[in-house]
Amino acid sequence: MRVLVSAFPFLNQVSVRNGIEFVYHPWNRRPTASEVLEETVRGGYDGLIAGTERIENAIADRTKSLKVISRVGSGVDNVDVEYFAARGIVTAYTPFAPVDAVAEMSVGLMIAGLRRFRTHDQRVRDGEWKRDFGRRVMDCRVGIAGFGRIGRRVASLLSPFRCEIRLHDEIPDEATAHAMGLEFVSKDVLLAEADVITLHLPLKANTRDWFGAPELRKCKEDVLIVNGSRGGIVNEPAVLAFLREHPDASYCADVFSEEPYHGELTKLANALLLPHIGASTRASRREMELQALDNCLRVLHDEPCMNIVTKNL
Repeated sequence: MRVLVSAFPFLNQVSVRNGIEFVYHPWNRRPTASEVLEETVRGGYDGLIAGTERIENAIADRTKSLKVISRVGSGVDNVDVEYFAARGIVTAYTPFAPVDAVAEMSVGLMIAGLRRFRTHDQRVRDGEWKRDFGRRVMDCRVGIAGFGRIGRRVASLLSPFRCEIRLHDEIPDEATAHAMGLEFVSKDVLLAEADVITLHLPLKANTRDWFGAPELRKCKEDVLIVNGSRGGIVNEPAVLAFLREHPDASYCADVFSEEPYHGELTKLANALLLPHIGASTRASRREMELQALDNCLRVLHDEPCMNIVTKNL
């Protein structure tokens, strides 16, 4: 059996494991969706270990050998899980490995946004010694939209800052929130009251454009928005317009609707933009890859796998 690894880069490279041959990103770069499609079909692979690249449904229609798509990461919005499942192809993911890295980055972006690190860094580089006053985390009300694995970890990391925290989720985990001394509020209340809004929602039909022009009209004029989840959750043109109209507001994003991102947000001083590095620590990446390898091997050897996704999230 053979497995194609399209996730790039991939740190834990092994040529053969448990009798299975692994072929690593033959493009030596992040591939396009069409390249993954053509190589998967051409090579007659039994497994595919994928990154964030789109996995085309046509793969299921054009190959009879593929048995598993193993995602390196916690999101599966780039895979139509139900389409592949209907054709006997299992999808697995690594839900726990990226949690700490993404949560730490999100808190880091909050601090960077509140203290205007990007603006001050640019001024120093331009030879200008000018200081603006920022805000402490402890003086802010932080709204966490999405109280899953990463949202819960963000709340835990914020605890020493002694800031006020509000939660929102379509399926509230009341028990965990109560144990942490936190409470859920409606979406409208979170938008209206939060000084900082950090997004940790999965991208699915009812969360696409979850944060757009109607929501921004309810926010404070100096709100800081942090997006470490998925780009499609935020309506980027609406955020762009809001930031232009409200220079005291900030947007810190690690994810975008289309990646790589080359849009107009790059021209704004009140936008801090990262190239999807949320899980990009060595330890987190290695853990994700090892889990993806293990998921793939378990499925191909007909062994129990705890990380199977059965429907589109």
